[in-house]
Amino acid sequence: MGVFLNFSSFFLMVISLALFLGKVFFEQRLPQELSYPVLFGLVLLTFVLGMIGTVGVENWKSAARTISTVLVTGLLSIMLIFIVFIGTLFG
Repeated sequence: MGVFLNFSSFFLMVISLALFLGKVFFEQRLPQELSYPVLFGLVLLTFVLGMIGTVGVENWKSAARTISTVLVTGLLSIMLIFIVFIGTLFG
């Protein structure tokens, strides 16, 4: 179970990162249903799954997946909190 959560949280992190970058840089082309609070919920879910997925660390590859997932989703969470509560990221 831990190995599955480790891999799936990494996969969700890649999707979250792509959606975040798409929302920030190509906001006109993405659907309006993909708002920042929805994206924040996805990133938060990915962060929690990444933390639970640390149980499935068996070798250096899974450890690298876990560390990158937790770091990237943590940074995305900070940026999305800033966007949701302040309003913008780049002025």
